[in-house]
Amino acid sequence: MKKLGKVACLLLILIITLSIGSLITKSVNAQDIPKPSVPEFTLKYKVSQYTIPATTPTYSIDPYTGEQKIQTPGSPSQSGQNRTIELKIKNQPFTSYQIDNYKHWINFWYNVSYKGSFENDWKTYFSNHGGRGFGQSESDYTVISFTYPPIKGQIDFRIQAQIGYYTQFFMPWEDYKFTGQSSGWSNVQTISIPDGEVSTTSSPNPSTSVPEFPTLTFLLLVMISLSCILFTKKHPLKNCMH
Repeated sequence: MKKLGKVACLLLILIITLSIGSLITKSVNAQDIPKPSVPEFTLKYKVSQYTIPATTPTYSIDPYTGEQKIQTPGSPSQSGQNRTIELKIKNQPFTSYQIDNYKHWINFWYNVSYKGSFENDWKTYFSNHGGRGFGQSESDYTVISFTYPPIKGQIDFRIQAQIGYYTQFFMPWEDYKFTGQSSGWSNVQTISIPDGEVSTTSSPNPSTSVPEFPTLTFLLLVMISLSCILFTKKHPLKNCMH
C-alpha cells in the first residue's frame, strides 16, 4: 500500500509539472506575437433605394360552381431602402504566418464594438462567422458594413486591432476564444442618423494586451489540486517520502 501511495503521489506531481510547463509554453508563444497599433477608421451613413416589383393576382375555379375565385392577391410595386453604416479601417502592414509546429495561423483581425450614445454597455459586432472578429483584407482598407441601424439617433463605434488566432469551442454553446495580442481601443466615433454627421471623442481605455490562460488547462489544474488535497487527507505525505 505504501508503494502504491508513493507511485500515485509521483504521478500527481508529474501531471502538475507538465500542466505548468504547458502554460509557460503557451504564454511564451503569446508573447512572441507582435502587438498591433491602434486602428484608424472613418464612418459613413449610406442609404440605397430598391424597388419591389408588382405582382398580379392568381385565380382558381370552384369545381362545384365554376365561379372564379382569387387564390393569391396581387400587390402594386413598392420602394424600399437599404440603410447601412460603413466602417472603413486603414489596414496595417502584416503577413500571416504559422506557429506551434504549424498548428495555428496568425492573422490580423479587427474587433468592433458599438452602443447607443445614451447607454453605457458596449456590444460586440461579430463577423458572419459569429464570435470572431473581422479579418483584415488584402487591400489598403478593410470595409465593414453595420446593418440595420436605427431610423434616427446616435451610435458610438470603437475598434481594436488583434494579431493572433481564434479557437472554436462548445461550453455548452458555440463560441470562439482569441489567443494573441490586442491593441488599445481606438477613439470613439459617434455618427448621427439620418444626417450622417460624425464626431470623435478620446478613448477612455489604455492600450491593452490579451493575457492568455487556457480555460481547459485551468479547470484541469483545479481538478488535480482537489484530487491532491483529497488524496493527502486519506494518505499523508509521509507515505510518499518512505
